[in-house]
Amino acid sequence: MDKPIYIHDCPSCKFLGLTECDGKVYDLYFCYHKMSMHPTVVARYGNDPFEYTSGITFGIIGDHHKALGDALRLALKNKEYKEFIDVRVMTFEQPVYQKMYLDIVADMCEKGEINGK
Repeated sequence: MDKPIYIHDCPSCKFLGLTECDGKVYDLYFCYHKMSMHPTVVARYGNDPFEYTSGITFGIIGDHHKALGDALRLALKNKEYKEFIDVRVMTFEQPVYQKMYLDIVADMCEKGEINGK
């Protein structure tokens, strides 16, 4: 597994890997604060505190930011993370995003990247 390039001091974030997007390299993370039911994905592109983007919804949309889409797909490959994301999306997201999410999961299952359960 690759190692993070940038400083990221959130103790709740778990490193997923690296991706390249728009000429930048991003560190990708899954973040789940146990005090909240709102897991998220993070794409960090620098060491400054503001040099990141995050959001499950943006990861679902995918075209908002490819790096967040990559982070979401990597997080879904971890069964525990997928369970947290499933609950968050199906509880808090609007139906249009729920459908988009289910399409991503179905696509990944079809490709053998994840198990549907």
